[in-house]
Parts: sequence; structure tokens; C-alpha cells
Amino acid sequence: MKKTEPGQPLSDRELLQRIDGKMDKVSAELKSIQRGATVSGAVAGGLSGGIVSLTVAYIKSLMGA
Repeated sequence: MKKTEPGQPLSDRELLQRIDGKMDKVSAELKSIQRGATVSGAVAGGLSGGIVSLTVAYIKSLMGA
């Protein structure tokens, strides 16, 4: 297939190929962001749970239980 000359409007097929390429790139970036968010959420949850359990243990020690 002959490519469109520079400065000429893109054919429908070329335009769709460019859009498809950009969508693939966006999809890959979203997957990367999702992985990062999952790891961050797991770390935050672990830290929160640790803080709560330490607080409960501290309160129990103050109450003599």
C-alpha cells in the first residue's frame, strides 16, 4: 500500500492505524499505573494494620490486660 505524501491528509486506514497505536500505548501505561497503585495500596494497608495493632497492644498494656 502506498503511503500518503507528506503534507497530504491521511487515508482512513493510516489514520486508524495511528489511533490504534496510540490506544495500545495508553493501554500499556494504564496497566503500569494499575500495578503501581496495587503495590501502594498493599503497603498502605499493611502499615495501617500494623499501627492499629500496636495501638491496641499499647492500650491493653496501659489497662493491665
